[in-house]
Amino acid sequence: MPASAESIERRSLEVGKWANLVMGISGVAAAYASHSDALLVDGLYSAVNFFSAIVAARISASILRPADRRFPFGYDAYEALYVKYRSLVLLGIMAFAMFGAVSKIITYATGGQVPELVFGPILIYMVVMLVICFGLAFWHRYNWQQSGERSELLSTESRAAVVDGVISAGAGGGLLAAALLRGTSLEFIVPVSDSIIVLIMCAFIISQPVKMFLQSLHEVAGGAAEAEFVQSALACTKRL
Repeated sequence: MPASAESIERRSLEVGKWANLVMGISGVAAAYASHSDALLVDGLYSAVNFFSAIVAARISASILRPADRRFPFGYDAYEALYVKYRSLVLLGIMAFAMFGAVSKIITYATGGQVPELVFGPILIYMVVMLVICFGLAFWHRYNWQQSGERSELLSTESRAAVVDGVISAGAGGGLLAAALLRGTSLEFIVPVSDSIIVLIMCAFIISQPVKMFLQSLHEVAGGAAEAEFVQSALACTKRL
């Protein structure tokens, strides 16, 4: 008997939840070992994904409930609320990371001391995170297709895993590349290369949570669906 869309979604989210816990702990540990704020941001991003997966699993069960007197149009709005608040948390983390990076650059520019990076843990972390992130993105994408391509939760989680992988690659690769600047005319930026990469990472990924927030806000506010979805729904209705 083939699995239902709901069971496929739950299975996918369960795997993603524990994978993100591993990545979150690994990011914090690697940041401590390497003195890298960029890896800390990456680890916190994964930690948000872990806690979001717990909430997403509860929402996945909630939206199956039939409409009642409290929610006469059903519980589908929970999904949009989840996406909205998850985006806000990610934006908060990025704001905190950018403030810390700017503060470290100012400290260095004014003659203060900043921690020296340890590059060994960075390489190991980058390779492991790339394998996990892109494997997780493929897993969610595969289950999204198996469930009929209707789950916004799995679509969101798949995109988040890709973004997390890009962040890990950018953070690790940028920090390792900075080590090559030693002995060159750009050696002076090596001590703050971590902070520069944090700012670049945030600038690169900030559009994704902003877009997710605006889309979910539009849905919660009762805005109309995109034209392509309206046309698809009308076509299905006419065939009935």
